Amino acid sequence: MTNPCEACDMEEKVYVCCGRHPETGFRMPLQIGEKRTVLACPCLEASGRCTVYSRRPQACRAFFCDGFDTFTFMADIFPVPTS
Repeated sequence: MTNPCEACDMEEKVYVCCGRHPETGFRMPLQIGEKRTVLACPCLEASGRCTVYSRRPQACRAFFCDGFDTFTFMADIFPVPTS
């Protein structure tokens, strides 16, 4: 499955959904850019990818992101015939 979160801005990702591990609350320093370090979920890479996306916790799977356009994503997966 494609990870729709990859297009999300890192600042928003850390602030909205990936600032801590959803089950443990654990946070780790994560260096983003040359001179910036933030606290984030230990499963988040500096590239913005989740290292456990395919087996992510249920809380992550259930998270509703209002910035994510579900209709467009689903249309890409299940194209509607035009004829």
